[in-house]
Order: sequence, then structure tokens, then C-alpha cells
Amino acid sequence: MTSQYSWHAIAPWMYQYVVANQLDAMTSSLDWECAAGSAVRKQHLLTTTNHVAGHSSEGSTASAVLVLELDLPVKGEPVQEFAEDNYAAPRYANRVLFKTPIVRARWLRKAGSPGVAAVKCTDGIALADVRQQSALSAIFPLASKRPKVAGQKSAALACQPKGTIVAFTDYANGDHGVEGKHNLLTWDAQFASLDTVDHPKQVLLSVEKKIEDIAFSELDPTTLFSASDDGYMRVSDLRSAPGSSGREMIAPQSMPLRSVSACPVDRNVVFCGGKEAMLVFDLRVTGRGPVAVLDHGGKEVSRVAAHPHDPALVASCSSDGRLWVWDLSLSPCHPTPQVSEASTPPELLFVHSGHQPMALTDLTWCPSPGHPHVIASSDASGALHVFSPRVLHVNDEEEAERAAHGIVTPKGVFK
Repeated sequence: MTSQYSWHAIAPWMYQYVVANQLDAMTSSLDWECAAGSAVRKQHLLTTTNHVAGHSSEGSTASAVLVLELDLPVKGEPVQEFAEDNYAAPRYANRVLFKTPIVRARWLRKAGSPGVAAVKCTDGIALADVRQQSALSAIFPLASKRPKVAGQKSAALACQPKGTIVAFTDYANGDHGVEGKHNLLTWDAQFASLDTVDHPKQVLLSVEKKIEDIAFSELDPTTLFSASDDGYMRVSDLRSAPGSSGREMIAPQSMPLRSVSACPVDRNVVFCGGKEAMLVFDLRVTGRGPVAVLDHGGKEVSRVAAHPHDPALVASCSSDGRLWVWDLSLSPCHPTPQVSEASTPPELLFVHSGHQPMALTDLTWCPSPGHPHVIASSDASGALHVFSPRVLHVNDEEEAERAAHGIVTPKGVFK
């Protein structure tokens, strides 16, 4: 990790604070570990890299699961004037090395198992004890280590809230699920201590098109959402019989879906990133289409993340390197893409363009109640940004006071 670099000159008007660092290589995963207590300053961010200096050799790849420690301000503190040295840059807390490339990593969120992460490598699923800096060998080998069809691998991986279930996808060549199809499987991490790779597993779903992303419901840990290339957002129940088909929602014109995120506050709301827009699905409606389609200027929405505490806030990132923050309370939902004379959609609250022109690889909100508006994002160059938009910290009283002095809080697209 290199030293902190300077931000745009207009950062003081855009952000409460910014931490920007450069990792050694591209990171494909970001996941916060929620520290106990809302007043905890030090927060840990799980990430990965597929190049570790001093540990790779010709013809081989050294990858690692990394934990970065950040010192964040606590909710309720006065908004400080921006300065590059306001907050300490991230530091390496721990890391676990792997011999094969890592495609995604997520914290195992069962209580009593701190510091353990589920890791999806190109050859299998593993568990990493980050605090002990040790990893089990590939404990669940993937059938698609050498897929028959190029481009069939998926990075999809999710961990059950407060449980031990790990969900992942695999293109089956005959070992897992239905041969020649994309399968959504679950595996119970409590069997990781068994000295065998023949662990109990369940095939929830088998489809023709690639499953790009999966996410558990935060309010119902037996419900799993998936987004696929065929334009379907599917709802699967872990309690159902293997192979049972759950509810299916579909994007307009079968728009390929790239990502999915369940609203942690409302069990019926699901956000999906599509090839050209972000979609909002409501499971309470009788139809199968979205209740809102939010245009991203025709750019692919590679990742989407619901706010952990506010059901109206959601972040997304587009293929042109921009990160978008939406406030769905600013406008009524509309089921089809809108053409407006306004320069920006009314729901668009903020755009972070610091990653351009690099494509973003992941984004995540900090789940700690003490840091409600902190976002972490990464891109293909290895750049890591941790920031909090200033517009999210302005409450109604502050807004009224500023307006009385002729100061208008900026909202919309910031470049």
C-alpha cells in the first residue's frame, strides 16, 4: 500500500472526509466487519489482492485476503474541515496468503466466530482465519476449475447473517448440481473441521444463464436472492426441497442483471444492478416487473449496495468508474426508465467520480451505527477510497440555518 495521495480541490465541499490509498494490485472484494458498539473508532475492512509483493514467482500467482484497519469519526462528532491528515490512512492489520487467485471474500457473520472469512478462489471455497493468519486448504472444490465453456465462472459468494451457511455459484461439469447449467449452492461452514471435501451441500437453483450475484436477506436468513444474465431476479428458500423454483422477478426487456442487494430494513425490497440501469423490486406487488428503474446514462451497473439503516438510500457503481448515491424518498417510484428535462434524476443525491476512468470492482456501506454514511469503494487499478459525502451529514436544522444565510447545500452530480 502506498502513501495517501491528494484529492480534488473541491473535496472540502463534497466530503466530510476522504481516505484514498493504492493497494499493490486490483482488489475484487470489500466487506466491513461491524465492530461492537456504535462509538468504536477502529473499523476493519476485508479486501483481497491477487498479487502479493515478494510472494509470486514465474508461472504462479500469490493472492491474499487482507484486513485493513481504519480510524473513523464517530456519529455525533462535529463535521471537521477537510484535510488530508484528518484521519489516519488504512494500515494492514492481518493477511492470509493463497496460492490460487481469489475472486471474492466475505466475512462469516456468525456470532462467536470473529475474524473468519469465506473465500472463493478459482479452484474452490475456503475459510480464512484472518486473526490467526491461517487458511484451510480448498475445503470445497469447484467443478468449474476448468469450465467447458469460457467465461462461465462467477464471483458470486454470500454469507448468511448470524449463521454458518455459505452460498456460492458454480458452473457444473457433472460434479455439483445439474451438468451444463449454472447452479446456486449452499454449504454449511460448521463442517469445515471435517477431514473431507465431501461436505453436505444443497443445490437451490439451476439455470441456463450465468448467476452474476447473490445476497441473503438480512431480516430472513433463509431467503436468498440471485441476479442472472437472463434478466431474472430469483428468490430462493433454504427450507425448500432441492431444485424447487421460487419466485421470479424480471427486468424490462430481459435486461441482464449484474448485481443484487437486499434492503436490510425492508424484507420486501430488493435492488439490482442491470446492464443499463438500477432496478428496484418490491415483493409485495403482484406483477413480476420492477417498481422503479433508475437510469445510469446507459452504463452498466456492476455493483449495488443498500444502506444498512436507511431504506431510502442505496449506492451503485457504473462501468464508467462513477459511484452513485440515490435517495428514493426524493421522488415517487416509476416502473419504466424516465426521460427528464432535468440535468440529473431527482433521486440522484451524489456522484463520486474519483475512480474514473477505472471500472469499480466493489462497494460497501459501513454497517456500524456509529459510522452510518461511510462508503468504501475499489477499482481495477487497486485504488481504495473510503469516504463520507458531506451532503448526507446535513440535517434539517443545519439546512434551515444555512438557507437563512443564503447558503444552499449542493445536491446532484459532483465531478
